[in-house]
Amino acid sequence: MKNLSLLFILTFICFSCVSKKVTKTVNYNYSNVIFTPNELKGKPLENIILSIEPVDASKINNEIFDAAMRDGSYEKEYLSYSVTSFQDNKALNSRDKKNADVLSKVFTAIDKMRDSRIFDDNIAINFKEKIYQSFFRGEDFGWNGSEINVQSKFDERYANLNPYRINNKYFSLFRLTFSNNGNDIKKVDINNFQVASGNELLYPFKNEYFESTLKEENEKLKYIYRMNLPNILTMIPNQETMKYISIPAINTRNKSLTINYIDGEKITNYLFSVDVETISEEYNFSAYTIESNSLLKYQYYILKLNDYSIFPLNSNTLYINDGKVNDIITVFGIFFDEKGTISHSEITFRPKEIKKNKIKLQLKKSNKQWDY
Repeated sequence: MKNLSLLFILTFICFSCVSKKVTKTVNYNYSNVIFTPNELKGKPLENIILSIEPVDASKINNEIFDAAMRDGSYEKEYLSYSVTSFQDNKALNSRDKKNADVLSKVFTAIDKMRDSRIFDDNIAINFKEKIYQSFFRGEDFGWNGSEINVQSKFDERYANLNPYRINNKYFSLFRLTFSNNGNDIKKVDINNFQVASGNELLYPFKNEYFESTLKEENEKLKYIYRMNLPNILTMIPNQETMKYISIPAINTRNKSLTINYIDGEKITNYLFSVDVETISEEYNFSAYTIESNSLLKYQYYILKLNDYSIFPLNSNTLYINDGKVNDIITVFGIFFDEKGTISHSEITFRPKEIKKNKIKLQLKKSNKQWDY
C-alpha cells in the first residue's frame, strides 16, 4: 500500500512537471463606418484637381507620432522626466534622487546606442518610456501582445498626440489632396467648404478654433499648422499638397454625406453614401517566455511586430497571434543595475522556429561607451 501511494505521488509530480502550452482567445467586436466611394475627385477651380477621402481620425495617430519623433516633441509630451525628475530634484527623497540619477545615465546610454545605430529612434523612445514608468515611477507599464489595439497597429497608444481628438472624442476627418495643373497661382478658401449630413450643415474647423481649444497644448498645435487646411491655401503652378479638414462627428444614421466647394456661382459636389458595419473577430494567441542570461537586476523588453506595432512588454511573457507564426518578430532587451553596468541584446525570429515557446536572449557584453 505504501509503495502504491509512493507510485501515485511520483506519478502526480511527474505530470505536474510537464509544461503546458498557455493559450488565450480574444474576441473583438467593433463598428466600422464605411464611405462609398472611399475617395472622390473633382475640379472646384480652373486647373485645380481636388481629391477628397473620408479618414478615420484615429488612423492618423501613427502619422502624427512619426512627425512628433522628427522634432522631438514626443519626448517632450510623454517623457517629462527632464522636468519632474531632474529640475525639481530638491522635492525628491534620497531614494528617488538616486533613481533619478540612474535614470538619467541610462537614458544617456540609450541615446548612445541609438546614435551608434544599435536601434532606431522608435525603439529608443519605447525603452525610455518603459524604463521611466516602470523603474522610476514603479508602475506596471506595457502590453503583452494580446491586446486588440496591438492588432490595429496600436493606433490608440498615440491618441493623446492627435489634435483632432478633443475631450476623448474624434472629429470626422477628411483628407484633401490638391493639384495645381495650371500655370497660374491659385488660392483655395476654407470658407468655400461646407458639409451636409441629413439636415445638418457643418463647416470645417479653422486654425483659430484649435488655437483657442489647444492653447495649453503647444505640441498639438504644431500638428494643426502642419496638417490642417489654412484659411487660404496658396498653390503655385504644378504643385501638389495634402491637407485635412474636420467637422464634429457626423450622425451615422444619415445615409449620405455631401461636401460642397462653392466658388461664386459654381458648386462642386462630393457625394458619399454612409454605412456602418459591425465586425466580430476572434484571435488565438500562444504564450512565449523571454529568457536571458543576464544577472543584472533590471530587465526591460521592447517588441517589434512591424513598423507600427512596436511597444514595451509589461513582463517577460509575450502572447503571439497563432496566425502570425511565420511573421518576423524582434525582441530588444536592455539590462542594467544601480552600479553602472548596462547591456543590451536582441533576437529576430519567426514564432514557428521557437522551441518550447522559449525566446532566449543572449547578453551582449557591455561596451565601455554604454557604461555610466
